[in-house]
Amino acid sequence: DSVLLERLLGESGKEEAGIYAAGYRLLDMCNIFGLMFAGILLPLFGRMLMQKQNIRPIIGVSVNILMPLSFMIAVASWFFGKEIMQLLYTDSTEQGALVFSLLMSSFPAFCIMYVYSTLLTASGNLTLLNKIALGGVITNIAMNLFLIPLYRSAGAATAALITQSSLALCFILFAKKDMLLTTNVKWVIAHLAFLMLLLFAAYAVRLFPVQWQFQLFIFALVGVAAIFLFRFISLTSIKKLMER
Repeated sequence: DSVLLERLLGESGKEEAGIYAAGYRLLDMCNIFGLMFAGILLPLFGRMLMQKQNIRPIIGVSVNILMPLSFMIAVASWFFGKEIMQLLYTDSTEQGALVFSLLMSSFPAFCIMYVYSTLLTASGNLTLLNKIALGGVITNIAMNLFLIPLYRSAGAATAALITQSSLALCFILFAKKDMLLTTNVKWVIAHLAFLMLLLFAAYAVRLFPVQWQFQLFIFALVGVAAIFLFRFISLTSIKKLMER
């Protein structure tokens, strides 16, 4: 993305690439947690598939840990993105805040991929993984060539969001087909309801007449409480995952 920004935008390319990189650094930091999780899941899935054990509970626990946290980060980036970027970069602009918000919105998609692409890797279906990845590369380049000249770094961030979300959907569909997994509609609705609650909570706390740091703290407390309210995470489920 950064290379395309520099090549397509001429004199302003380096500046726009810098804006994009500033937002992507925080996404990279968040992705470290997801990569560590994938590193745990790969040998776990491999052993369970070899022993023909039921992998559905582990998938459920993994998604229930990663998705709510990633939703909280994504929503916070939209409602507090400007303040966060200004705290980190004194010369941050509205464009930088928008790029940051768009990039962080792709974090839930990354978390989905860390679970389901790891599952496909553990099953040995590398050909399918490479085909999906190739499709993602082609889609991303095509969208960047179209969006960057129009929207600069925000166009590249939009291309990244759409590409990663599409890849996440592909990994879910193909993993379900390959592993014969069923869809729990109530589970999906619960995650969507949680996301709606986060959006409402973020909007509400922004109305409080206090500093944005305190608003963000209240939002985080509401999000953590909602995770346990929706029963996404419990001490029992975490204990079972560790015992595996």
